[in-house]
Amino acid sequence: MKKMTKWPLLFFCLLVTKLLTGQILNLDNNLTGILSNNQNTQASLQFFGLNKFEYKQNALELGTVYSLRFNPKLSENEFSNRINISRSVKNFDFFVNHQYNYSHIRKINADNWFGVGLGVKKVFESGKISLSYALLYQNVDYALLDTKNTLRHSVRFKVKYSHKLFLLNSEYYYQPSFNEISDAIIFGTTKISFLPQKKFNFIISDILNYNSLSNVKILHNLTIGIGYKFTKDYSKKV
Repeated sequence: MKKMTKWPLLFFCLLVTKLLTGQILNLDNNLTGILSNNQNTQASLQFFGLNKFEYKQNALELGTVYSLRFNPKLSENEFSNRINISRSVKNFDFFVNHQYNYSHIRKINADNWFGVGLGVKKVFESGKISLSYALLYQNVDYALLDTKNTLRHSVRFKVKYSHKLFLLNSEYYYQPSFNEISDAIIFGTTKISFLPQKKFNFIISDILNYNSLSNVKILHNLTIGIGYKFTKDYSKKV
């Protein structure tokens, strides 16, 4: 009886190996902050995560940005979470996404984005560069104003450059309204990781959030801290 029990276990192991073939899991999460004492004590804390699961030509990406600022009371509590599902065909990416935002300083209870788009990319030995366009539908629930619905263009530029001493990741969005070009949002992140081959590394992170129609037009945070990166490639044969 003991010998027979090995066969279901062996079958299960082979099945799991088959299901994992061609899959890549990439986890990249960073916690940064800064403390300044210029007349008034001010502290900033920021979480930035980019976690991706790839299966053959398909990918599921989760991008999260969470920023807090105290001076000494809470002055910023900003959250953004984007889910992107894409399929690659040669140098092109077709994708759909959803993004949820929350803003304490701009008095936004919920800001939901739904988009569909196309991107083109070029891979180099030391990195990658990409450009994409998407059509977005935005639904904003304000705390003090009426709910607003907007159609937007979204142009994204993204660059990644890898060196043995550092890794540069930068991503910027330009998102004007269909009806009024002066109604525009610019959102960008830049991250420099030192000694990127290590699981834990030193991070410099910069996040820019601009909204032309908001009373608080610019939110800009530059922070330093630590990052954790984990990559598992199931497509490689052991």
